[in-house]
Amino acid sequence: MSKMIRNITTKTLTLGTPETIILPRNYAIRELCLRLKGTVDVVAGTSAMTQLSQGIANCLSNIRVRRDGKDTLYSLGGQLTYELNKILYGTPGAITLGAVTNATAVAVQATMIVPFENVNGVNPFDTLLKGSGLSSLDLLIDTSSAQSMFYGGNGTVTVNTAFTLSVDSVEEFGANNFVFGDIRTYLAQKIAVSAASNSFQIKPLSVGNYYKGFLLFVEDVGVPSNSVVTNIKLKSGSEVFVDIPAVDLQDMNKKKYGITTMSTGVYYIDLMPDGRLNQCLDVTPSSGRESLEFELVTAAPTTPCNISVVALEYIPPVVVKK
Repeated sequence: MSKMIRNITTKTLTLGTPETIILPRNYAIRELCLRLKGTVDVVAGTSAMTQLSQGIANCLSNIRVRRDGKDTLYSLGGQLTYELNKILYGTPGAITLGAVTNATAVAVQATMIVPFENVNGVNPFDTLLKGSGLSSLDLLIDTSSAQSMFYGGNGTVTVNTAFTLSVDSVEEFGANNFVFGDIRTYLAQKIAVSAASNSFQIKPLSVGNYYKGFLLFVEDVGVPSNSVVTNIKLKSGSEVFVDIPAVDLQDMNKKKYGITTMSTGVYYIDLMPDGRLNQCLDVTPSSGRESLEFELVTAAPTTPCNISVVALEYIPPVVVKK
């Protein structure tokens, strides 16, 4: 097999208007690289705004990859995609942040990867997005205003130079006779926290499948926070898979993935620690596990406070027996 890297398109975006980009179906796609950039005008206002660390990535409110017009393999906003990239690749994507004071034509940019290969796996080629044989393959982008880069305050942020989105693909040709599984990445839950609890439950999480991992992202008053979640437990009935103080999990993430500065409010639960997909968490019918949920210890938040749960679900390839 051989690798090919190509630019699929560079589009000018009108924020608030959805975009559909047709993806190539010649070969098997390892990943898509999205680069969003533009310039903004910032009027600070009398009440200070807080700049979000994901910057312009927040303007992509949802990124979806859909095949055959109905099967969605990836569905996640730019903010969570950016944070997941930092875990999977050990470094954040390239980002240029804006200004929080009065400024004109401030350059902003973010680069994100939408992966289809089994990142950090012993064999990344266990999962690729195979285009051959599909009736359609689309990248669907939803956008929000430039104000999404900031939280709070009474300042305003407006587009100066139109935002552009560049989409590049990394593909393997010579792989169309291979059978690949899928890593399905999506927002499984977004739930509000309003009070302290020793058993805050996030459920139900889907069963009948396998999980490579989960990413938890905690926002309090619109900004990431390490102060809300103090312990994380993942269990099925009385069977516990993870039970660890949140700060310890962040330290483990930092060491394992070589992250210089761990993002605030981000916790990654690795359910494929040896890099082999056959070691993913099995909640298929044959496992006998009929439920899956998080049980958290939470401190009282400032509110509004939300916890997002991103699922990385492994779908084995379908093998037809003769």
